[in-house]
Amino acid sequence: MSQKYAELLDSRLKAWNVLHEDTEIRFFRNRQNAFKEFFSQENDLVFCNDICCITEAVGHHHDPPEWRLFIGSSKVSLKVVIIIIIIIIIIIIIIIIIIIIIIIIIIMIIIIIIIIIIITFINCSWVVTRWQWSFYIV
Repeated sequence: MSQKYAELLDSRLKAWNVLHEDTEIRFFRNRQNAFKEFFSQENDLVFCNDICCITEAVGHHHDPPEWRLFIGSSKVSLKVVIIIIIIIIIIIIIIIIIIIIIIIIIIMIIIIIIIIIIITFINCSWVVTRWQWSFYIV
């Protein structure tokens, strides 16, 4: 909940006498001021412009080889990435299914060709055998 809505909720709850008399609501409006100087904003991009000083401000020593790149993102961007990954996985599964179907069709065609060759061979053999019988009979 944003600070603005929290203040609005506080005033409404007090106006409706829903809160107990001892209830206190506090707003910490200045907690980010200590760290504002370490960040910059360009359009919609917010980034840390002084990593060494901010790590010292929070009580850590900054040793660049020990640190990794961190890119913070909003929930919307994370959801988009997850949806893209799911779509890619679905596309890969569909491609695999299509490849399996093509392989099955090729195998069926090969089996049909083999069956046709066998039937043709049997028919030819039968014709030759019949011809030989007819030759002996005549």
